[in-house]
Amino acid sequence: ISLSKFKEQRKTEINQVPLVSSHFLGQIEKIKNYSTAIYQILSGFAVYSADAGSVESVLNQVCKILLEQNVIGDIQTVIEELQKREKIGGLGIPGTTLALYHTKSDFVQAPSFTIARLYHPLPVKSMAASEMNADTILLLLSPKDANEETLEILSGISSLIIRDEESIQLFQSGEESVLAAYLGTELKAIYQEKVNK
Repeated sequence: ISLSKFKEQRKTEINQVPLVSSHFLGQIEKIKNYSTAIYQILSGFAVYSADAGSVESVLNQVCKILLEQNVIGDIQTVIEELQKREKIGGLGIPGTTLALYHTKSDFVQAPSFTIARLYHPLPVKSMAASEMNADTILLLLSPKDANEETLEILSGISSLIIRDEESIQLFQSGEESVLAAYLGTELKAIYQEKVNK
């Protein structure tokens, strides 16, 4: 190969490098986003017991803990946003004793999944627009500006809760250690699927 042809070929290869690097960096960023979201959710996951006369009181108790953990920045605003979401449509899951409270907020600083077991069932509006009694409040929170990968993980948790009867029973009555292991296994599977794409 002549020197001029070599230089021309090398120039073409160098010009292609940024395109390859840009694509690779995009893949790495997605993997980082998945791993960060999963880490934040699993490291912050907990099951609490709550003795309260209203769902608002339960949310207040859990949000106080999340404020201390720097997951949220303002208790009242987050509760109000959860209540607004409830008014749009019921959050109780029909055929279960579960209520899934969820919102995206500027006052949520990290994705979070928390469970509150109630000593006494409380009335909530179901997704079927009827009233039902819930003894477990599932709290799923997302930052307003969450990236696509974080939203995908949170959506995966929503689907997991009602995936089948076994999953529903686990979220209704499972102990924290069992639920944490179950959640970890499922999120690990999602992560590995995304990394291996």
